[in-house]
Amino acid sequence: MKFVLKLLLSLLMISLSLYCIRLFGGGLWSSMLLIVSAFTLASMFVKVFDVLAILIARLTAFIALLCAILGTLAGFIGGSYHLSESSQMILMGLYGIAVLGGCFFFFSVDSAEPTPSADQQED
Repeated sequence: MKFVLKLLLSLLMISLSLYCIRLFGGGLWSSMLLIVSAFTLASMFVKVFDVLAILIARLTAFIALLCAILGTLAGFIGGSYHLSESSQMILMGLYGIAVLGGCFFFFSVDSAEPTPSADQQED
């Protein structure tokens, strides 16, 4: 399950980052999003990065949720709700990152492998 969530989260972060680069040009936040997505993809194959990737996914979900809420509130400036189509796409991507990254709050962050109990060691 973690593999699929990491894959979907990484693909969504890459696509949103490339969309923002196409709209606004390269910048710090789009580059950071690409780095985080690359790290999340790498953690699927290198198990040492798994714990750190889960913590980064949680942090990314929290930041994306804050940005999405603030972006939604910005649409109310001027008396009626209006956002451009590109801003709506970015907000949908941020809400998607928040939902997929929020799923990692349900996974434990145990880095140690489970040790067999005393009964199992006698075999």
